Amino acid sequence: KGNFFEKQIVEGDFNFDNIKDVLKVYQDTINPKAVYKVEIILSRINNLNKYEVFSTEKAIKPNFPDAETIDDRFFSGEQFDKVEFKDGIISFNCVLQRGYYTHKYKFQNNSFELISVKRVIGSADYLEDIEYNLITGEIKKKIEEDNKKPIISLEVHKISQLPKLGEFVPFKSEFY
Repeated sequence: KGNFFEKQIVEGDFNFDNIKDVLKVYQDTINPKAVYKVEIILSRINNLNKYEVFSTEKAIKPNFPDAETIDDRFFSGEQFDKVEFKDGIISFNCVLQRGYYTHKYKFQNNSFELISVKRVIGSADYLEDIEYNLITGEIKKKIEEDNKKPIISLEVHKISQLPKLGEFVPFKSEFY
């Protein structure tokens, strides 16, 4: 498909209709930013030759978001790792130079909605673990520094409508 090559394929029943669906992750290595494309193909039960295809380039941040040319590439410290599907949840996992983050989606209300975000960052003497359940609005934060007792906090930040896959770029907003 043009400059995009297949990076990963995940199969499962994403929309709970008892028919296998397919999620494909592609990467454009010729593009200076090394953009990722996510394509979800939902099978139709009434006609095996009919599919609903969802495609976006926003679900996964590019490897080199600020690059203007291939020679201008500078590693930003974060990179796509893998997609997983378990118990009806699609998880996009990305690694950071010192940590990781995961965005979890569930098919509901006829779209893939963000239901959870987890981010862990740290260094040799610092660890910050944040988990945001968008359904309940609970944000659990745990900070460990040196040999001190961990600081654990809980706040609630409810949003009126869950973000949909492809309608936002990860961590462009304060919470997700």
